[in-house]
This record gives sequence, C-alpha cells and structure tokens, in this order.
Amino acid sequence: ARWKRVSAQASSRRTGQRALTTAPAMPAPRGRRISSSCPSTTRDQTSPVFSSTRNSDARSLSTSSHTLWVSAGSRLTPDDLEGARIADAALLHVTGITPALSESAAAASMAALDAATAAGVPVSFDPNVRLTVEPDHQVWRGIFAAIAPHASVIKMSDEDAEVLFPGEDVRWLAQRLAADGALVAITQGGEGSVVANRQHAVSIPPADLRVVDTIGAGDSFMAAMLSW
Repeated sequence: ARWKRVSAQASSRRTGQRALTTAPAMPAPRGRRISSSCPSTTRDQTSPVFSSTRNSDARSLSTSSHTLWVSAGSRLTPDDLEGARIADAALLHVTGITPALSESAAAASMAALDAATAAGVPVSFDPNVRLTVEPDHQVWRGIFAAIAPHASVIKMSDEDAEVLFPGEDVRWLAQRLAADGALVAITQGGEGSVVANRQHAVSIPPADLRVVDTIGAGDSFMAAMLSW
C-alpha cells in the first residue's frame, strides 16, 4: 500500500494530473489496513481506490494464481465504476491482467472501455500477459482481441508478443498492429524496443546503464510513452 501511495503522489507531481485506481476494497481487516494507510489527498471518496498488495500476512501475489483469483481485483464489477468519471479523463489505461482475474472483472474492463469510447477518451493498453494468473494462451489472445481495437496506444513486451502472436517478427508485428491507427511499441529487454505507427517503424536502442532490477521496467516504459 505504501508503494501505491508514493507512486500516485509522484505521478501527480510530475504530470499535474490526478491518478485514480479503481478496485473494490479487500475484506477486513486487510482492506481496512490498506484504506487507513492512504492519505485523504490521494483518495477519492466518490469511488473506491484500493488495490490488493503484498502484506506481511498475505501470500505472495506473484507466485500464487489462487491468491490473485481471490484478490480485491477479482471482485471488481461494472458497478464499481460508478462515480469513476471516465468521461472526464484525459486517457484510460487498461491492463490485460484485470479481465483475466474473473468474469466480473472482465465485464468491468469492457464497461470502462465502452464508457471511454462513448466519451471520446483515448485508451492505452498493455496486455501484461501473466501465465501465473491464467496459463491458457487462448484466454490472453481473446483479451487482446477484445481490447486492442479500442486502443490508440498499445505497448507489450516481446514475451507478451510470443504468447499472443507466436513466431511473428516483432517489427513486422508492430507495423501490422499499427495499421489500424494505433501507436504500437514492443519492448525487447536489453535489445531496446520497436515503435510503429501507420507510416513508420523504428528500432530504438536500449539506454546505456547497469541493470539492477527489471521489475517495473515495462510500466515505466508505458508511463514514459503516455507522458511524452
């Protein structure tokens, strides 16, 4: 919860925009503990803004599929979007993980997309394929097929691409996906990334730095794209 709070505050300071995370609160006492740790300046009383996180008395979310399926995120429903003010947003960012958690979470994701589309709000999409959440590759392909047509910005890793489009060259794939008008980026770890639109595809070399930990690298890349 502390990391979520600091992240939201840092994002707001750097971009001048408010960032909201919509998810139902976890059952007590864990939900109360997360709620109490969030300062009022980063909480919107008109919509729930709590996310599941790793706690001292919780199993690791990264290693247990069962934990994810019974997390707060899996309890998300379209009703939780009431008061989310999607129509007032500058952009709606969608992850493929949420619809993979449960049928109700998938319905909520699609409701958010419908609201954004109706209001003319642009959508960014990162499929965030996590086989520990859902091992069936076809499920992830179905999620991508449902969400990608709504997106004006699509970012994925080369590992995501291998699950979604096995065997396809990443540069060719980026160009193909961009043909419908989206800005598409495929990251390749230490090899940099490929970014494409309808007219062009470019390969971007990686930054010259010492890698300490790659956790959050994809999210950082996505955030940089959206800020730029």
